[in-house]
Amino acid sequence: MRAGICAASSAFLQPRWPGRFRDRRAASWAATIETIRSAGNCVPYYRDLFTRTGFDPDSLARDPKFLNDLPLLTKDIIRSEGERMLADDHASDRKHVAKTGVRPARRR
Repeated sequence: MRAGICAASSAFLQPRWPGRFRDRRAASWAATIETIRSAGNCVPYYRDLFTRTGFDPDSLARDPKFLNDLPLLTKDIIRSEGERMLADDHASDRKHVAKTGVRPARRR
């Protein structure tokens, strides 16, 4: 029985993603840069933000610290920008309105 537990533990402890950590981290960062670049090209809010602040997504390839040049996204920004937070090719899609949070308890 003990051998089975060790084998299961050994399998669990194996990396879930193949390759060296350095390579996985580089691929993840490249995907992050591409996502930010895409937002700057396709999402009106980010397009205007990047223009207004002079932010260049390609600068992230030189130094990740440039990410600090972007302001944090808050619920207030999301609420005020509304449709401008959607990519151009999704702006005309039908949307389902939903809110997050806890429902107040019903009184009996």
